Amino acid sequence: TELASFCDIRVVAESAQIGYPVARQLSPGNVHWQSWLMGLTKAKEFLFTGDSMDGKEAYRVKWATRVVPDDKLEQETEALARRIALVPTDLIMMTKRSINRQFEIMGFRVGLDTTADILTAARGRKSAGEFQKAVAERGLKAALEARDTKFGDYRGNPERPRSTGGR
Repeated sequence: TELASFCDIRVVAESAQIGYPVARQLSPGNVHWQSWLMGLTKAKEFLFTGDSMDGKEAYRVKWATRVVPDDKLEQETEALARRIALVPTDLIMMTKRSINRQFEIMGFRVGLDTTADILTAARGRKSAGEFQKAVAERGLKAALEARDTKFGDYRGNPERPRSTGGR
């Protein structure tokens, strides 16, 4: 989810599970992206809970740019890439720069810098140290299971359906 958040375009399958469970214990998350993508209150819910959402919900909250049936993901993604490839590369570069500049004017770059400061400070949190200690003592898998069990999802109960945002 974090890596995909940095992409210019995100095409997801309907059943995709997009989540950031690390926000439950270790990291405040890539908050600079999530709030710009989904809006302030949805980003807070997403990062406060660490819950996942399916592809339809990701599209509805504007995290994803397109949602397609599972069996059409590769076909639809390749078709979009071919369509974009019809536009001259230098024009795509200038268009991207123009769009990015508009977001910088609205404060996006300040948000990036602020998030970097927050992530650096977050490393010293007591709960982050406790999680790292659990990893060292019991191993990563056990630490992740302990983290997720109380939520009843991810490793804590992989059969349980994830959030679709309709709670």
